[in-house]
Amino acid sequence: MVLGANRAWAVTERRIRLASHVRWAEIDGVVYVLDLRRGAYSALDPAWSPAWFAAVGGDPDRGDAAEDGPERAALIGTVGRRGWISEPRDSGAPSRPDAVLRVLARARPSLAAWYALVRAGLQLRRGFWPAYSALARGAAPQRGGTVGIADATSAFLRAEQAFVSRLGVEDCLPRSFALFRFLRDGCGLRAEHVIGIRRYPFSAHAWVQYDGVPVLDKPDRIASFTPIARIAS
Repeated sequence: MVLGANRAWAVTERRIRLASHVRWAEIDGVVYVLDLRRGAYSALDPAWSPAWFAAVGGDPDRGDAAEDGPERAALIGTVGRRGWISEPRDSGAPSRPDAVLRVLARARPSLAAWYALVRAGLQLRRGFWPAYSALARGAAPQRGGTVGIADATSAFLRAEQAFVSRLGVEDCLPRSFALFRFLRDGCGLRAEHVIGIRRYPFSAHAWVQYDGVPVLDKPDRIASFTPIARIAS
């Protein structure tokens, strides 16, 4: 597996630089692309994989044989039509820390977690890409965490009991968005938000990790997913 969290630039003579809303991963010789702006996944023709590595990068030894040829031309055409080539545009400055969440976490951690759940739901109503990019631009945790990971996890679980969601804990996007923001912005913990995919049967899942360990997700469930996008705090 090769994870392509790198963000590309525009097409040069031999290279492509992908837009900031594009992530990719290779599973069993197939390149999967996640378009965060559209919230859509694409599996590329396996014959294009060498051309992808030659044009985008990730494994130079595998891409050397595909510098030129019809596969590369077809790949570049597809990348261009789908809007995956970057534009000379500012990705946005880091967001300010959520002062409300920080204050609530110090006084009432469960209330802060409930607030994070509400905020995540409202942001996702405006679209996946605006919500994800706002999450990615969040400020790094401030020094001196307010709540430890064990207490933070318990507080979040208590908040979920008082929060009505259409799919409950199975609604992984708002849950993971809220948990990540609660841990990072509220508790001052260096968490990581991860989106992963599984090839057979194809599915996607979003979760949060702390110190490399999934939070509120069983490790054996996460093990079947290949990470394709990460936000590290």
